[in-house]
Amino acid sequence: MTTEDPSYETLSLKRDGHVAIIGLEKPTMPPQLFRDVGAAFDHLAQDQELRAVVLQSNVKPFTYGLDLQAAFSEMGAAFAGGKAKESYELFNTIKQLQSCFDKVAKSPVPVS
Repeated sequence: MTTEDPSYETLSLKRDGHVAIIGLEKPTMPPQLFRDVGAAFDHLAQDQELRAVVLQSNVKPFTYGLDLQAAFSEMGAAFAGGKAKESYELFNTIKQLQSCFDKVAKSPVPVS
C-alpha cells in the first residue's frame, strides 16, 4: 500500500512485505485497545495487496485480559446498575467494543 500506516496508542503496526504485523503493547486490554484494533483492521481492509495479518504480543504474557481499572474508570456509572439508562449505555458500550474484534473475524485476509 502506498499510504503510510497510522500509529496507535496501544498497539504497533509494521509490515513485512505483504504481511501486516500487529503487536499488542500492553499486557492488559484497556478499552482503547479495542478501538485501536478496530481502527487498524479498518485501515488494513483497504489494502488490496495485503495477504495476511499476524496478531502478536510485544510484551509477556500475551495478555491478562480486560484492564478492569481502565474499564471501570471509563464505564463505571454503567456498572452501578439500577437504572435502565445506565444498563442500556453499558450494553451499547460492550457492543461497540465487541464490534472491534468482529472486524478481526471478518478480515478479508487470514489472521494468525
